[in-house]
Amino acid sequence: MRELTRAHDVHWHWLKGHRGHPLNERADRLADEARQALGRSPGLPVSHQFRDDGRPAVEICVKASYLGKQGVGGWAAVLRSGEHVKSISGGQSQTTANALFIRAAIEGLRALTRPCRVFLYSDADYLIKGTTQWIRNWQARGWRTRDGKEVANRAEWEELIEAAKPHQVTWLSARGDLAPNDLAQAGALATEAA
Repeated sequence: MRELTRAHDVHWHWLKGHRGHPLNERADRLADEARQALGRSPGLPVSHQFRDDGRPAVEICVKASYLGKQGVGGWAAVLRSGEHVKSISGGQSQTTANALFIRAAIEGLRALTRPCRVFLYSDADYLIKGTTQWIRNWQARGWRTRDGKEVANRAEWEELIEAAKPHQVTWLSARGDLAPNDLAQAGALATEAA
């Protein structure tokens, strides 16, 4: 590093709790994208490999809130591209928590008006593992699980595949410190929708 900085007039500035600083936010986002690209798995039959092909980059955070005894719940998605933020949510009856998470992803992707590079965050293992690990095997087995049972939420999974087709989607598990702030916002909206 010293070798590189000798040729330039470099002034270093420490930013306490740099969240919100546009250049640091961009550097964080680029570092996260690169880190995630290293561990990419096949997932849905759309391109997941990181490449900047000129499409706008969009982060989508999805959450669901399920009131089990009543069989109703809410879903929400918060979409962010640069400084632009859009929130969508809705409620459903006669549903499950897993179906609500898939619905949030479907509606988040459908809200995009043109093909994008999408980084979709969720803390639902069912959604993330379903898209990155299980769905191709389900399709190969005629929408059957490994033990021969019908795949739950098949219609929703098929809708999700269609919604994802125009985009380059990266499916990201978001927990703890790795969860974007928008995930908490999506959670509040899903609870309100429920």
